[in-house]
Amino acid sequence: MSDQSFPGDRPMESDRPHPERVTRRDLAEGNAEKVVNERTEQVLLFKGGGGVNVANLRDMIDEAKLLSTAGPMIPPWLQGNVGGMFGVCMKAHELGISALTLAGWTYIVENKGEKRVAYESQFFHAIVEQRAPITTRLNVEYEGEGDDRRCRVYATFKGEREPRYFPPRSADPGQFTLGKLRPARNEYGKVKGSPLWDLKPDLQLFYNMSRDWARMYCPDIIGGMYGRDEMEDAGFVVASETAKDISPRLAERLRGNAPAIGQAAVATLDAYANEHAAKSQKKVPSDAVSDEA
Repeated sequence: MSDQSFPGDRPMESDRPHPERVTRRDLAEGNAEKVVNERTEQVLLFKGGGGVNVANLRDMIDEAKLLSTAGPMIPPWLQGNVGGMFGVCMKAHELGISALTLAGWTYIVENKGEKRVAYESQFFHAIVEQRAPITTRLNVEYEGEGDDRRCRVYATFKGEREPRYFPPRSADPGQFTLGKLRPARNEYGKVKGSPLWDLKPDLQLFYNMSRDWARMYCPDIIGGMYGRDEMEDAGFVVASETAKDISPRLAERLRGNAPAIGQAAVATLDAYANEHAAKSQKKVPSDAVSDEA
């Protein structure tokens, strides 16, 4: 049966109820029901290496908002931190992996008040295996015992016949021993870097050589991303004792004191997405984070 009503009998667009605005309390308390909106059901999942198949900037912002409410599924520094989660989503999209997986490989390091994101050693090995243009997975060989233990990784690029080695065969082997590469110990006798240096040194050596192999032969796949030991060499330390406070407490948020990685970042991202939305696309009411409680 055809619709016999007149346009004046139907509610105008402005008369229809708008979705509830997402507040900083919703993000801090992990209120996922408030974060999702009418676009959520239209987003496809698991494209390529996994994760969310976002079609535009607005979709990625929505993904970041939702994932920031995932609680213990993500590191403390990302809980309620939409700006930080947006950066993770962007990087995951570039690498073709799940944002949730990438988030689990990150943590905060700091140096004199400056905070940076560092990545676990396993991350670099995984990215090399996935993105480097090599014919097979990285090969590994070991020699020596104790502090003289050494590891060499190698692989052959597509279109080449000879493998590329790290450390190079011409390098001084004494510069790449376990005793030389293992970080110093703290006042309690624990190694400052990954505990794998003590628990599974062969595995940690493999992770480090895999990362350095990529730095030498295909730096484009891990550019701008650094491991814990690399950041410590630059004077940074892991902010484990303060990581849970990276996202401001709810009381501070409600007073409007959240840093740029929180409320200001969300407002900026929302404004940018709205400004650059396709003119032919039907506008959706902004759901930017507000000061409402």
